[in-house]
Amino acid sequence: MFSKYSSFIFSWLMVGALAITPLVTSPTLAAATKQEAQEAKHKKRIVEWGTNKNVSVKLKSGSKVEGRITEIKDAIFSVQLLENGQVINRDISYSEINKLLGKDGGKVGKVIGYSALGVLAGVGIFTLVMVAVWANN
Repeated sequence: MFSKYSSFIFSWLMVGALAITPLVTSPTLAAATKQEAQEAKHKKRIVEWGTNKNVSVKLKSGSKVEGRITEIKDAIFSVQLLENGQVINRDISYSEINKLLGKDGGKVGKVIGYSALGVLAGVGIFTLVMVAVWANN
């Protein structure tokens, strides 16, 4: 009689264990998948930029590296920077990256964009004034 109940209890314990397993392992798998996706995103951006692109890399350790991409590999990329008056190459793993920014043309693009917006606004105001003057005559 005891073996009848023990197999019943054992069965339900197994069912419970199998039901809980995805709940316990899911967050760690999700975190690993998210990290891999982030690494792939950074890697894709670096490959698209290519070498000789000025970048600013904020690392997960909190430090910041600013320099020029000199080499791109499967697991790492190299940034050339000036440190203590010497030019050095720093290898950075894609998994170390917290934030990645391209440095070329950012300010120039903003200046050109705002200048174009200002010119268009001036042309629009001039057109409205001319239409108002023409309508009153």
